[in-house]
Amino acid sequence: MSLVLCDDYVLDTFREMGYEPKMPAFLRKGQTQNTTEEANESRLCTKNRWVVQSYHARIKKWRFLAEKIQNSIIPSLADCVLIISTALNHFQGPLIPNAANDKFEKTSRMMKNRTTQRNIMFEKVQNGELSARSRWKKIEDINFEFLKMSLDDLRLLFFRTYQIKQARSYVEEHLDADGDFIVEINNSIDDIVRCSIQSGHSNANIYKTWIQ
Repeated sequence: MSLVLCDDYVLDTFREMGYEPKMPAFLRKGQTQNTTEEANESRLCTKNRWVVQSYHARIKKWRFLAEKIQNSIIPSLADCVLIISTALNHFQGPLIPNAANDKFEKTSRMMKNRTTQRNIMFEKVQNGELSARSRWKKIEDINFEFLKMSLDDLRLLFFRTYQIKQARSYVEEHLDADGDFIVEINNSIDDIVRCSIQSGHSNANIYKTWIQ
């Protein structure tokens, strides 16, 4: 059974059970990037999914579930998972201590409201307003106040600690010969920065990213 057929089968099964399944969008044949709507919907999925994945990581730290399980244990597997989950909840506590936090509520509302917004930056790039051939300079060569964020702000904006833990090694991949991560700004546009991102799938591809 192909991946697509398998996904369709799982989704149909959940719908029959009364659930409304959500999953990140996959690129279709000939498509180089997701549409704005697909990208926004995928972010909502990922924002919620990280909790499940983090809990799976907790469970797999138990050697019993980290290795192959004998067929003879399968009838008792549900009880074993229940016991392990109970122990984790009791001794380690929830991944999100206070889900009713006002910051979480504000971020959730903001993300949902923005799912239907136009991607103004993409339109500017498509129209040539932010040409890669324009005169861009390193931020260090220009008097520019870059946004400062606390660690709590970063955890809230991204996906808790997962991306933050990856940040150091990811940045190191993008350092130049002098050990700098190049972020640029245009003299005529003081609220947009540009950087180059190496593709994680192909060494031949480097993407220009604009952030307002």
